[in-house]
Amino acid sequence: MSNLLFYLLLCYLVGSLPFGLFAGFCAGIDIRQAGSGNIGFTNVLRVCGWKFGLPVLFLDALKGFVAAYWLAHWFLAGDSALPFHQVLGGLLAVVGHSFPVWLKFHGGKGVATGAGVAAAIIPLPLLVALIVWLSVVALTRYVSLGSLGAAVATITAQIVCTWGDVLARENLPALFLAVAIVAIVFLRHRANIARLRRGTENKISFARSGR
Repeated sequence: MSNLLFYLLLCYLVGSLPFGLFAGFCAGIDIRQAGSGNIGFTNVLRVCGWKFGLPVLFLDALKGFVAAYWLAHWFLAGDSALPFHQVLGGLLAVVGHSFPVWLKFHGGKGVATGAGVAAAIIPLPLLVALIVWLSVVALTRYVSLGSLGAAVATITAQIVCTWGDVLARENLPALFLAVAIVAIVFLRHRANIARLRRGTENKISFARSGR
């Protein structure tokens, strides 16, 4: 039990590492005071450009993968409930990213970190989600819309991949993760959804705005 609690705490702390904030400082900007004020990949990309945004995307995703895969196998080797505990650890990494204790619980939206968790546990649905995300963003230039579409694609692909055995015990952790990803993405994008409906959502650009 002590190993599990330590693992879960460590997952939250790893997830709470604010790489977007660090990238902004490297660019000479406090990202919390620029653009949307969010420390996630999209705002860093919009404000600082792709040279800062893409490393943030990679590192934020890496946090989720490290929590759900590497740390899980390091601390919980031989645990009979490892798949479920991996999901809990991965989700705590997403919580840490979205609500980091170091930044008064004001963080990113958790999409990239959630993708890292999915890479460790449900890689095939993640691949489908990535294709959907890239397609939607390329066509519309709305990152938020791509993230919403990718979340729906994740759970859809997971159900299709386990068709006939969706509720089998061995598939429940992955299904729970897919449902949680959808819930987190939609909850964290409520303001974006409202702006999309009004037609006022910002489109992404790979050029640095400097705002």
